[in-house]
Order: sequence, then C-alpha cells, then structure tokens
Amino acid sequence: MSAPAGEQSTAPEGSGPQGDEQDDASAQEALAQAAQEADGDDDGDDGELDPKVKAKIERANREAQALRARIKDLEPLAKQAKDRADADKTEAQKLTEQKAELEIQISALTVANVRRDAAEAAGLAPKFVKFITAAEPDEALAQAKELAKELKPPTDTAANGRPADLRQGSRGSTKPSSESRDDLVRRMAGF
Repeated sequence: MSAPAGEQSTAPEGSGPQGDEQDDASAQEALAQAAQEADGDDDGDDGELDPKVKAKIERANREAQALRARIKDLEPLAKQAKDRADADKTEAQKLTEQKAELEIQISALTVANVRRDAAEAAGLAPKFVKFITAAEPDEALAQAKELAKELKPPTDTAANGRPADLRQGSRGSTKPSSESRDDLVRRMAGF
C-alpha cells in the first residue's frame, strides 16, 4: 500500500541512522509512486513528469541529501562517544580487579587478626600464631587452647602439681671432684 499522491510520508528528523534509512526508503517510495503516476498519466508529453511529482522527488532528494550531510557530521561524534564508553568500560574493569585484590587482602588480614587474638586469649606467645590454621574465631580459639595445653610442661602429680624436674637424672650422688681436667685425663690414662 502506498500513500495517496497528495501526502508525503517522512520520518521525524533526528531519529538516527535508522530514521535516515527510513527517509531514504520513503524518498525511493515517493519516486516509485511518482514514476507509477507518470506511467498512468500517459497523455503523450514525451516522458516529462508532472510538476507536482517532480517537486515531490526534488524535495525527497533534498531531504535525503540533508540527512546524509547530517550523518556525516554526526559520525565523528558517535565514534568519540563509543571510544569514551570503551575507555570507561576499561576503567571499570580496572577498578573491579583492584577491588577484588583489596578484598583478598582484607580477608587475609581479618584471618590473621582472628588467629592473633585467639593465641593471645589462650596465653600463647606470638611466635605460635603460625600454628593456628582456623579462620573462624571459635575454631581458632579452640586450636589455640589445644596448642597451649600441649605446650605446657608436664607436671609431676606426686609432687603436688609441680613441674617434673627433667635434670634429675644428670645429677650425680657424689659431689663433683676438685681435680682439673688434665689430672682427670692423666688418672684415666694411668699416669
């Protein structure tokens, strides 16, 4: 279906590249319609177009030419906008990666603090924190208490809870002699 000869169908201006294609299509449709009308009005005027049809064609051509010029002017701006969007996207990706790295660091520091606090609560020296492997506060505290229990020296229950004297086997029953090492070596050698 085509529009009547007195009406012209054009797309609204500023409708972007798709609107420009529609305008070109409407111009071509108007041209086809004018050619069809010219074929139908065969009153023997040697292929001359009706002035109304000719005016419509010229108007459609001017509109198409103006739209092409406008597209040509807007193409660099569209390219700049696309480049900015790509740059912003790249910047957003950089920020996302940086955020992920910072979250990993925060997580590691949080776990280190949990382990340090657990060791301190169990009465362990800071050098024993490396042996606590749990990340959750309750689990870390349980591990720290177990480690502290294992690190306590054994107690001699017969001696009223006192620590066992681990050097007791090295004590001799006699007093150390007052002779020098040289005399001891001579005596053992038989001199």
